[in-house]
Amino acid sequence: MADFNLTLIMLMTSIVIIAYFIKGVLGFGEGLITTSFFLLLFDAKFVLPLALLLVLIGGLYQLAYFKKDISVLVIKTIIIPLIIGVAIGAYLLNSLNSEAIRLLFAIFLMAYSVKLLFFPKQKSAAFQKKIKKSLSFL
Repeated sequence: MADFNLTLIMLMTSIVIIAYFIKGVLGFGEGLITTSFFLLLFDAKFVLPLALLLVLIGGLYQLAYFKKDISVLVIKTIIIPLIIGVAIGAYLLNSLNSEAIRLLFAIFLMAYSVKLLFFPKQKSAAFQKKIKKSLSFL
């Protein structure tokens, strides 16, 4: 594991701030960005639990902030697949070596990028207007 000096801590903090800024603008991406950059610095068996912790903390904050807008039906719909996915992920994290995990993550990112490039979802005009307004400061 890397030696945690002030420069490394500042770099990690900057990555997390940028990742959550992007999440604030786009609504997703903090785990993807944090995990991608942290995997360049650390072992996958350290990065994945750390990224999960950061996503959980951010999710709990959002839960408290948006609790009146949360649909209990949606939560009930996704909770079982979420638990199954976490169990499979924990098993794979313990079973595979760090290089295999890094390779799987890279393959997933490339496949997902190709999917988004060639099969983009159609967004509503209201969504596109919201994105343009959010990015207007650039």
